Amino acid sequence: GIDITVATTMRTYHQRRALDLLMKNSSLARKVHIFELAREGCELTGNFSESWLYTHAKVYMADDEFMLVGSHGIEQVGLTNDIEVSLGVTDGTRGPDSFVGMHRRKIWAEFLRVGISDPNLRQVSSGVEEFKRQAETGKNRVRHYYPPLVENTRAADQIYDVYEPEGRCQPRKDKTMYV
Repeated sequence: GIDITVATTMRTYHQRRALDLLMKNSSLARKVHIFELAREGCELTGNFSESWLYTHAKVYMADDEFMLVGSHGIEQVGLTNDIEVSLGVTDGTRGPDSFVGMHRRKIWAEFLRVGISDPNLRQVSSGVEEFKRQAETGKNRVRHYYPPLVENTRAADQIYDVYEPEGRCQPRKDKTMYV
């Protein structure tokens, strides 16, 4: 078998590095909240399949007005190299009753285990506060997430260059043509 711990550690290292840089900017840091979904009542363990709910959906929403739905990941390779299909969605309106606002409320209600008409979901700010409140208990489905501090290695950096390649067009370093 193949040992995937190097790739997992590498990804965790780069997630942590990116978030640490982001969190140094106080105006951005106050806008970033990262949560994971756990099986309710479970103590969190290293065994992902026993304690965490895995959500692979990719929906990015902005201001209850626009959302991007598709197969793209938010990492650089997902927006540059990978072959992904995504769709921008808006109904031309903004707010909690817009198409995007209703979709946000529906997803958040499911995550938080509340009704879609819960008044905390009406505004994004009060919805975020409810996520934070539930995550603080450490017992609900929603839990705070921040990548753990892990050591990086030169091998992990080299693997990262293959696993998450730079996707923007750049001049070739090697001018040799192979036919």
